[in-house]
Amino acid sequence: MWIFKNRYFQLFLLVALLVYLLVEAKGEGDLFIYSYAAVNLGNGLDIYQANYIGGYHYYYSVLFAYFLNLFSGF
Repeated sequence: MWIFKNRYFQLFLLVALLVYLLVEAKGEGDLFIYSYAAVNLGNGLDIYQANYIGGYHYYYSVLFAYFLNLFSGF
């Protein structure tokens, strides 16, 4: 695709990705909920009943949580 050959567009995507990762690294984004649900699953807790940041719940599959549990490091 011609749009991905443009260096300015690639730089914009890289900067946008870095900003997104920095926001998520603060621990209050979706990745925090996913990883915390993976830890809860590893501890034998019900990941669908637990409240996370601001009362949010985990809505994805258990398989996804098991996959993330491999990378959680807890």
